[in-house]
Amino acid sequence: MDIREKVRLQYQALLTGDVALAVATTAADWVNDEAEGEPPACRRPGPAGLLATGAWMRAAFSELRFVEHVSLAAEHQVLSQITLSGRHTGPFTVFDDGELA
Repeated sequence: MDIREKVRLQYQALLTGDVALAVATTAADWVNDEAEGEPPACRRPGPAGLLATGAWMRAAFSELRFVEHVSLAAEHQVLSQITLSGRHTGPFTVFDDGELA
């Protein structure tokens, strides 16, 4: 499987909460670099952090979807230009140092 396809499958894991898909596509040391303002569970490494991020996003936004515009890969890195969209129908909170801001 091409690394860009793994990233696309990670988008699906974020959208669906599919544990098997998250485990199959996410390294144990994967880190959500944007998790500082997210719930503390999103800061966990590996599939658990990916799944927590997806659960947080799905709770805040119904009809969540990703549209990929461009995807470039070099060795173990992928750069994707995407549009993330959904309808804001649930609470969306910001966290600072693990505390509700």
